[in-house]
Formats: sequence, C-alpha cells, structure tokens
Amino acid sequence: PFALAPDETATAVKWRKKTKTLTLTFRRGALRIAGLDLDPGLLYVSEDPEGKKGRMLRAARDIEAGETVLVCEPVAAAVHDNAAGDACADCFAAAARFRCPRCPTRYCDARCAANDVAHEGECALVARLGDASKIRGARMFLRLLYLRSTRPSLFEKTYVWSASELRRDGGGVARDDASVLGSAAFLRSALPPSALPDDPERFVRAARENLHGVVRADGTLIGSAAYAAGSLANHACDPNCFASFLTGSDAAPRAFRGAAAADSDDSESATRTEFGPECRKKKPLLVMRATRFVKRHEEVTLGYVELYASRGERRARLLRSKGFLCACARCRDPPEADRALTGWLCARAQRNPFD
Repeated sequence: PFALAPDETATAVKWRKKTKTLTLTFRRGALRIAGLDLDPGLLYVSEDPEGKKGRMLRAARDIEAGETVLVCEPVAAAVHDNAAGDACADCFAAAARFRCPRCPTRYCDARCAANDVAHEGECALVARLGDASKIRGARMFLRLLYLRSTRPSLFEKTYVWSASELRRDGGGVARDDASVLGSAAFLRSALPPSALPDDPERFVRAARENLHGVVRADGTLIGSAAYAAGSLANHACDPNCFASFLTGSDAAPRAFRGAAAADSDDSESATRTEFGPECRKKKPLLVMRATRFVKRHEEVTLGYVELYASRGERRARLLRSKGFLCACARCRDPPEADRALTGWLCARAQRNPFD
C-alpha cells in the first residue's frame, strides 16, 4: 500500500500481537567501494534487492537524455592481435610507429611506452617464448596478473567483478568451456605458481565476462579493456545508456561533474568539467551516455550484444560470452516490433523449387 524506491529492501519485519502493528525497516542498498571512477552526485552502486544481478549502477538523480553519466579509465587494456601492427598498446591510437626495443609491441611514442606498465611482464614472456603469437588470446590475462603481482592496489579495482556459475553438461557435471580451460592451461604453463590466482579458471571466466571490447568510431574492434566502475553497468536488451570509447586518436569529452570541480567556487566549473586534449586520464576511456530520460534510483544499463539481433540470438551470445541467460523485460515479454527480428518467410518457400 506504499511506494518504495527500486533499490530499497526490507531488512527487518516485526509483528506486534498486542497492538496488531506491523513494523518494516527498510535500507537503501548503496554500497561504498573505494577507488571507483564515480561521481556520487550522479551514480551509486547497490545490490540487486532480488538477488539475481548482484551489484549494479543506479542513478543518484534524474538524468536527461544525451547526458554523460560516466567517464571511466581502464585498469588494463590489450590490443587484439589483428590490430597490434598499427595500434598503440597503451592509448589505442592508430598509426603507432614507436616500437618496444624488446618485442614487436608498438606505441605512439616513448611517453605511451612508459605509461604502459602492464606490458613489462608480457614483454618478458614474449622474449622467453621467442614469438609473440604464442600468447595469442591470453594477452589481457597476462597484463592483469602482472598488475596483481606488481601493482596490487590497481588490480584490487577488479574485485568488483564477479564470475558466472559453472554450466553443467548432460550428466550434471559442472564444467568450463574450452576457451576458459585453454587460457587457464596456458597461464599454468607460462607462469610460476606464485603468479597465479588460487582458481585460474574462475579468474579467466571473471575477466572474460567483465571485459569491454574497445571499438573505434568507425566500428573497428581493436582491443579489450578492463574497467572497474564500467563493469558494474548490467546488460539490458533495451538499455537506457550506450557506451563509446575514446582512444589516443580522439578528442577528449566534456564529461560529468568531477571531484575537483565540486570544490570550486566557480558555478560554471562546478557544474561541468572539461577534459581537453591535455587530459592525463589513461585511455582508452569508456564513456557512457544516456539514450533516454533516466529516473532517480533507476538502474543504469548497457547493451552487451547486438540489439537488433533476435531474442534467441541475443540470449545465445550472452550465455556463451557472459555466462548468463538474459531475463530482461524485452526477453521476458518481447514487444510486437521484435517479431520482425526473427525473419520473414520467403514468398518462394511454398513453391516447387523446380518451377
């Protein structure tokens, strides 16, 4: 008989027989997580009251369509093999010509090379194996584990990640898929036990399921990046935000109100913070913008897969790459417009093919 915000949960229920009074105690599920690139006046982290999604991002106030809600720098990033001959391994800018003296990795210049601290462990491994192609597919995992050993405070930002539960085969046995098992086997063969997490398969699964594919403005997929705050935005097939990426080749954005601006006496700078080309934030930056009006306390969501795909294809891709079966509103109750995504029957289908 009363309205609750979506992030409020009853933490205590007490019934008094004498007075016939029901007392409910509610708690808003805001979580304090140190080190996240969040503007507390715009976003906050909460637990899913239903216990199905885990942690999520919510709007701390009403957000207008087109507004920038998050600019997030990566914990680590890795250029994909097919782009490694052109893209900077640090900022992902195109036409990188400066080369690491010990391996084929390319950078814009010496500054980008010095900034890419996660490359050192990868570089030593390439030198030992004698061929960069032998670490194909494991570059991001190697970078993250190097940070785990040498920059634990930076790696700790990935503790916001979670991994899906193991899927079971026909015999009811829990198992990882071949790609997870292969990556974990490579890490065991290439690294000493002290450099490995207690459960390498779970580490690979959590990393794979929380990484973002970095796409240039022209749609070219050039690499993967590990974000902390950005990974807390859950998927929806009808999301209220979209993600784009800023590499070293791109101009930096006019972003949301930052901590430095919040302490400023100037009203204009306290409202918005300008990140110019001289911005020292580590790239590639993840930028999230609202596609429609987002109400206060509403969950902030992104689309992880092609949203023009059919319900079955979207679900299959998410189960394969992210480890969950999508149960968003669009998947539970597909709108009339989604029927067209399953395809149309060819007008010739009922004819004799030899007519």
